[in-house]
Amino acid sequence: MAIEQALGETKREEDDARDPKPGPPPAGEWGCLLHTVPEAARRLGRSVGTTYELLRAGEIPAFRLGSRWTIPRSTFDAWLNSRAKTEVG
Repeated sequence: MAIEQALGETKREEDDARDPKPGPPPAGEWGCLLHTVPEAARRLGRSVGTTYELLRAGEIPAFRLGSRWTIPRSTFDAWLNSRAKTEVG
């Protein structure tokens, strides 16, 4: 019985590996490319609510992917750097 149970668990693991479950990617897969809204809020020193307002107003370079805001890291960083130079200079 233990052998049959072990074989059954191995079969399920193989099935799971072939048929990944839908949902967000594993941590780190997109992490180097995209900011989440809370990450962007921390970088801006603003609340998450204020960051959503800035996103809706088009102030932050981002786009919607379905119902989620997508904030490309490189675009956000370039935008943030240009704002810092404008405000300092």
